[in-house]
Amino acid sequence: MKIGIACTNALPVPVPQNEIYANQEIAGWIADELAARGYDVTLFAPVGSETKAQLVTFDMLPFSDPQMYKRFNSDRSFSDYEHLFMAKIYKYAEDNDFDILHMHLRPLSVAPFAAMSRVPTLQTIHDPLTFPYFKMLELYNEFENLQFSSISFAQRKALPGIEIFANVYNGIDLKKWKFNPAGGEKLCWSGRVIREKAPHRAMKIARAMDLKLQMAGFVYEGDRHNEKSYWNTQVKPLLGEDIMLDYFSPEKLPDFYGSSKVFVNTLDWEEPFGLVMIEAMACGTPVIAFNRGSVAEVVKDGVTGFVVETEEEMMEAIKNIGSIKRKDCRRHVEENFSIEKMAKNYLAVYENLVNS
Repeated sequence: MKIGIACTNALPVPVPQNEIYANQEIAGWIADELAARGYDVTLFAPVGSETKAQLVTFDMLPFSDPQMYKRFNSDRSFSDYEHLFMAKIYKYAEDNDFDILHMHLRPLSVAPFAAMSRVPTLQTIHDPLTFPYFKMLELYNEFENLQFSSISFAQRKALPGIEIFANVYNGIDLKKWKFNPAGGEKLCWSGRVIREKAPHRAMKIARAMDLKLQMAGFVYEGDRHNEKSYWNTQVKPLLGEDIMLDYFSPEKLPDFYGSSKVFVNTLDWEEPFGLVMIEAMACGTPVIAFNRGSVAEVVKDGVTGFVVETEEEMMEAIKNIGSIKRKDCRRHVEENFSIEKMAKNYLAVYENLVNS
């Protein structure tokens, strides 16, 4: 089977340390894992990318390169550049007799090209389907060569009218996430500092319980300079000696998670998956999370943490976190959320799609 995998051409693979884009990382991880298993895999990605698979760049710089965004600086330029990337990918796939293309970028950037192509496409939807413009995807149900996969069953609830071919959970490289059997005393939180992820709720809970909270947060530069931003109005004022926020490079995150007592996931939206939860559990740290999005599918309630409804329930769960065994957290990720498991599951979906 000849497999093509792609995400956006906005960023290279792997994603630079000062950027966050899980879709791009996951596309690269799947390509690497399948290539290591001996499959004929091509990763389509911009110049500067690295992969164990065959790499095709079309000599296209990432749109994040100053040469690109300074030259093409209209509001449409990024989307148009991505569409050009799609046109090149589909022509290349047809000219070289690919069996399947697996796409990880915005679905509506892929759908028109996939609908017209002889090559079957599996489009993994990474975004919440709560965004109104995704309703348009229902109109693509008639194209058999284009099939969608979800990353949690909860993700599908917002738009039941979209036909979903498969569900495959995200996975992480467990070799990079060291298990810490001892843990620590602090609470931890990680993610982009945005309203949807609601770190201010974690901060208020920690302060109400007189506990130390350490946060690994990414703050967008525009938010730092906007005095009315969520960062400046609801997060920054709560920081202090007991509640700290820093940017941690990827190689330092395992120690950050592993040296914590519990990971509190105070998300305030229907997040489709949430890699931070499996990263924490891989390091042995239990997760307590509000029951939103995929949480109940990722956290095994009472075994790897607790799924709660309110802040009061979260505080009570923190008091009872000693009942959770850290080794059970690690085992849960090993059995369900490894890169190997993710790649194996996608491979089965490819075979079903190609043979259907």
